[in-house]
Amino acid sequence: MKEYRVKPRDLAQEYILSYIREEKLQPHDRLPSERELSELWNMNRGTLRSAIARMEKDGLLYSRHGAGTFLAMPKLRRNLHDLYSFSESVKAQERMLKNRLLSMKLVESSRHLSEQFQIVPGALLYEIVRLRIVDGIPLLIETAYVPEAYCPGLEAYNLEEESLFHILEHFYGVRLKQGEEKISITYTTGEESEILKLPVETPVFWLVSRSYDDKTNLIEYCRTVARPNELQLTTVLEWREGAKDHA
Repeated sequence: MKEYRVKPRDLAQEYILSYIREEKLQPHDRLPSERELSELWNMNRGTLRSAIARMEKDGLLYSRHGAGTFLAMPKLRRNLHDLYSFSESVKAQERMLKNRLLSMKLVESSRHLSEQFQIVPGALLYEIVRLRIVDGIPLLIETAYVPEAYCPGLEAYNLEEESLFHILEHFYGVRLKQGEEKISITYTTGEESEILKLPVETPVFWLVSRSYDDKTNLIEYCRTVARPNELQLTTVLEWREGAKDHA
């Protein structure tokens, strides 16, 4: 049986990650030069450069011409297991959030949305399109739909300053209890690219979520386009009693 050996580039990446932990480097702290690191670990500079390039691509490091290589800000985590508003999630991670309301209007429910909400076609829905900017980076575009019947007069509230979930709960008595989210990959349109400051047809996350109240009424249907290089999707795996062991 052929012996497995760690690739030099992967080993170099492990050394860099260990150095970051041991030195307790913080986001935007500068790493030593390639020459210093290669001498520290007796490592080929080409191998080290390849590892750094991979970590930059993964969003762990970034370089500034003539200044060096720096530790990047960690990706924003979005736990798919939790039903928190995006605003609450960003606040919990001590990141800075700015919302830009791109549009908000009442629209007639299409056949597809009527099937989602179990309402008659043509019933009024609020269509809310917001750009979420985290630490100055345009991170995602959300297009949310909420039946007007649940929140008449919603346009009176400031959705750039307040969480939609907070408004629904505290001003309309609508408390979201459970939800589901489907994830896939899509490519940015020209308009999305301009808003997110990305090249046209950049691969991005495509998230479709549904949020329900305690009576299983669908309250919010939301479509999201998000930068994958700035967002980390996580979940919690739980052992179910009686599940078969496939190990």
